[in-house]
Amino acid sequence: MSTTQTIAAPADEPTAVTVRVFHNNHRYRHEFTRGLEPGDTVTEVFVYTVRLQRYMQDHELADEAVQLFSDDSGLRTLDRRAADYLARGNRPLLTGDVVAIDGRFHAYNPFGWHELPAPPPLEQVTRSGTRPLYRLPGDWDDDLTARLQESSDENGMFQSLSRADVVVSKPKLVWIPFILRSSLLTVTIAGHRYEVRTQQSWLLGDGAEVRGAQQPLVKLKSRDAEQAVTALLDVLNTNPPVR
Repeated sequence: MSTTQTIAAPADEPTAVTVRVFHNNHRYRHEFTRGLEPGDTVTEVFVYTVRLQRYMQDHELADEAVQLFSDDSGLRTLDRRAADYLARGNRPLLTGDVVAIDGRFHAYNPFGWHELPAPPPLEQVTRSGTRPLYRLPGDWDDDLTARLQESSDENGMFQSLSRADVVVSKPKLVWIPFILRSSLLTVTIAGHRYEVRTQQSWLLGDGAEVRGAQQPLVKLKSRDAEQAVTALLDVLNTNPPVR
């Protein structure tokens, strides 16, 4: 069933709508010909804004997203959104995925779009072809802390680290529409506190920085927080802090 929701674009000023793109985390569990199923969770992978010049229904905007994020290499050079989406390592949209138009969620089914009565459960999962747009706050403590400890052990540093020695805060997010998306989190290793800042901006560029005692320790062109923390561990392996 396709939605009949229509968005009007006034003649004097275009209407801006927000489109959010979600991958089905259980797509590989069932056949490609099946859509969203009960219990399926999704990962939000992309968001963008469309300025409408005419009347458009939700399913038209959703179809546009499918076409925009296809594997057509020509679109990568013609549309910045397609280039950004594919550059992140995201796969094309397939049945079972979800697109939200200004908060209205629609599942991509074999025979069209079906409007959902409620948003599907969100579970930010990294896998081949799916790159989360952000992480849920609770993910940092369990996942990143464990990876920090594993990396420290592999590098031969802080062999006696206990879970209390590595603390990762929940990220603080700053989002200025169309201009900047930034996050700040703190990593405490053996009592030493480090700040990890990332930014994504078409105007200012992408990057990450790690600071300790108000001094920059790591600067990257990548906005990947985990990559920045890994680089921090490399620095600490060379110049270990005094415990």
